[in-house]
Amino acid sequence: MKILKNILLFTLLSFVGKVEAQDFDLTGYGDREKTITRFVDNSVALKVTVYQEKPDGSVVRATQGISSGVALIYRTPPSWVETRLCWTKADIDREYRKKLLQMANGALTNTAIDKDKPLTIYAWTTKNEPRFNPPPDYFDVYEEFMLIKTPDGKYALPDFSKKVMNMVPYLVIDLPPKVEWVRVERNIPSYKLGALSQEISVIDSRYDDSGFTDMRFKVLTVDTEDFINGNYLKFSMVGSDYPFTVYNNGVKSAEIPTKLTISRVLQVSGEPGRVVAIERAESILGPWTDTGDQFELPAYPFTYESTYGTIGFYRTRIVNQVPR
Repeated sequence: MKILKNILLFTLLSFVGKVEAQDFDLTGYGDREKTITRFVDNSVALKVTVYQEKPDGSVVRATQGISSGVALIYRTPPSWVETRLCWTKADIDREYRKKLLQMANGALTNTAIDKDKPLTIYAWTTKNEPRFNPPPDYFDVYEEFMLIKTPDGKYALPDFSKKVMNMVPYLVIDLPPKVEWVRVERNIPSYKLGALSQEISVIDSRYDDSGFTDMRFKVLTVDTEDFINGNYLKFSMVGSDYPFTVYNNGVKSAEIPTKLTISRVLQVSGEPGRVVAIERAESILGPWTDTGDQFELPAYPFTYESTYGTIGFYRTRIVNQVPR
């Protein structure tokens, strides 16, 4: 149904004001109610379609000639003041039920609908984000229902009064526009591993083929339940014009200090992904000379093999550079 969805979105989103991309925003991390509020705040448009798929694969809409979209945030001339229809999840569900009833009602009189076969509800709320086609979703419904046959041989709609929308399983988060690299540490709960232990999974945007990171559009796509349950332990990011930044457990944090230990070899440790340069001096007072060696720090201490040996004094200098 992705093609149908793209077509349906075009008309409605042309009437909705542009929502500017924000900086890296972890609002709602570790909190279900705050995440639901985040989804509500980003729900700019609601689409509700009711249709029946025929054996040949063709689709018949239950109601013809009525827009399936509702602008949840809109601006009207001449002042173009923003008006918001929904402030809570209950508001979203109310608008959904109202539109669902309207879009399903046509099934009762539409002669192209087989009234003894299931009909499908496909509904979603979305954000006006021109970088995507289709834009990110926040709440959705995909389910079937049957018309009710009355004793007099006519048909009626089922009770929609308790219908609600569900949170989508994946949340799209904007990265700051100048970020060129991102690294994520994710806790994999034991129930997902099928074992009693827990495991830390590392996602690096350079090597990610899962679709979790997309540096073309500067976004991360995270698992909604893992986001709510606080399973994304760390986000690290940097760009040529964006300082190395770390978020631990949803909060911007100081990075692990870079440490250089000298014994018979040089041991270097620090924030994974941080690029450091090595400087050397004959005296602890300097002068310090750049050795020309730069390293991306791994997730564990590693040995630096200096061409000068270990005689002398060494120190690290952090470099705002994108890991390569």
